[in-house]
Amino acid sequence: MTAYTGKDRILAAWKGEATDRVPFNVDIGPHYTAVLNMTPNDYFGNIERAIDVQVKSVGDFASDIITVPQNIFAWFSLKSLYRHTTKPEEVQDSSVKSGKDLEDLKPVPASEIEGLKLLKESCRKISELAPNHASRVAVSGPILEAVRLTGLEDWIVAANEDPDFIHQEMRLTTDASKDRALDVVKNSEALVVVMADTFASISNISPKIYREFVFPYEKEIFEALQESSAGSKIIGLHICGFIDPIMEDLAQLPVDWIELDGPSSLKKLFEATKGKMVIRGNIGGEIFSEGTREQIHEAVRKCVETASGSKKYVLSTGCQIPLNAPLEQVRHFIDAALQHGAQS
Repeated sequence: MTAYTGKDRILAAWKGEATDRVPFNVDIGPHYTAVLNMTPNDYFGNIERAIDVQVKSVGDFASDIITVPQNIFAWFSLKSLYRHTTKPEEVQDSSVKSGKDLEDLKPVPASEIEGLKLLKESCRKISELAPNHASRVAVSGPILEAVRLTGLEDWIVAANEDPDFIHQEMRLTTDASKDRALDVVKNSEALVVVMADTFASISNISPKIYREFVFPYEKEIFEALQESSAGSKIIGLHICGFIDPIMEDLAQLPVDWIELDGPSSLKKLFEATKGKMVIRGNIGGEIFSEGTREQIHEAVRKCVETASGSKKYVLSTGCQIPLNAPLEQVRHFIDAALQHGAQS
């Protein structure tokens, strides 16, 4: 029997090819700190330490993917990503409420963002230290940053009452997100590059708002990433929450990979995408903190059964595992993935 690495399995899923089992992903970096007599704060506060934890965690808890730590731009302060053009004050969350505010705002070029340099170096180290795993990194998308700049409620109100302002803001955040994402695609070793556009879900906005104010901008970014990547990287999208009403729209995006959160329907997404992209998901994170061993096995079995017949599937949590989840629950997930995935 061929011995497959985690990276082999993810590449095969991308191509729609079979391997020895269903590939799976479980990211437990912050949880694994307890094994090393550390705390999650130690993990989030020091990138070198976080990299060490990630590498050790996938050696102990099998996963075909290794996540590049501290990888979401939402963790970076807005002052690192945007600056005012006429005043020295730092850009603050929820401070942009009108087109006039936007006129005094510009994105920091990717080449000047220290956090982005650190992120790319983290991609290099993770890929070097865990070469048998598919490395995954995430960058933030346009609505995620627009909502950070304006505030979710005010952003939704403005989408209805001042659409020109929202389009103007989405133009700004799209250009900024695209600049940074292109830098990561061109200059990092990560295999899977995911754009996290968390607020794009119907848990936050209506399908109408998504189609008018988000979809065109995401499409523009993904077209640029695919052109730049030229097939060298897996380009993906992560949206938190419920997305069933916009699945047909998402199926039209030029992405290789969609990460499906727990509240959404795996069956419906397979029907909508028709094998055009890899689907990763969608075990609800709460089962790791509240569920029994039997419930975890049943959730895994249902996902694998739903995905049967498609090789473009990666079994995974929908989003992050709650920090209070015991590692024993992760063992149950891995056992279930190996059992049910091998039978698919």
